[in-house]
Amino acid sequence: MTKKHTLVLAAGMLAAASGALYAHFVLAILPHAFYFQMTFLLVTMVILGGYSVTGAVLGAAVVTLLAEGLRRAENGIAIGGFQLTEAPGLTGMALALIIVLILTLRPQGILG
Repeated sequence: MTKKHTLVLAAGMLAAASGALYAHFVLAILPHAFYFQMTFLLVTMVILGGYSVTGAVLGAAVVTLLAEGLRRAENGIAIGGFQLTEAPGLTGMALALIIVLILTLRPQGILG
């Protein structure tokens, strides 16, 4: 077995253990926890952060803050005297744009 196979096996075991602990914590697994939007959010965090642990944490923080801010903007917000109308799908479009820009301009992520 090569080193790469061993690492993939270890990552799979950690993911399985995480899933088991998550199920124990919430007492039930429901399909809505794994819909496309959450998966897309997690993939964006990893792509933005890059290979390093520091980059992954930074990517998670940036994407979380951006997603929450855009989620509020989707419902329409007032900035000063200017009212922005509702913009459904704004979060998804912004995350898709981040993925395209990062993969084009800096494929190794923010911190590589």
